[in-house]
Amino acid sequence: TDQRTADGVLVIEKSKKAKIVHQDEVSEVLHEKNHVVSLAYCCPVKVKGESDDDDVDLIKQLSEKISETMSGAEIHESGNCLQVGSFNGSLCLKENCVNRRGISRSSSGGEASFLCCNWSAADLELGWEI
Repeated sequence: TDQRTADGVLVIEKSKKAKIVHQDEVSEVLHEKNHVVSLAYCCPVKVKGESDDDDVDLIKQLSEKISETMSGAEIHESGNCLQVGSFNGSLCLKENCVNRRGISRSSSGGEASFLCCNWSAADLELGWEI
């Protein structure tokens, strides 16, 4: 009559013995590499204001906006990069980024800035919110 629950993965060994393994140990038990699913998107962003260093302004503006909308978010800025949890965003200078859909730097008149973002599937909502 014990009603405890357990989390894990049922693994049947070569000896036909079954055991439950914690999800963090599955790759080690199966002698396989751990796979992580991540998402990526390169989106156009606009900088408010005129400055000689719009790239720094863009990262600062994004950081401030995230701070306003996501209380308690731990935000790290470094040059032209921004990190919140597994979310990473950096200014994209590529003409045609594989993560950008429907617009190139030249088709935007060369004036648009692009933020190339990636985040883990575990932080799906965080990534799309940012």
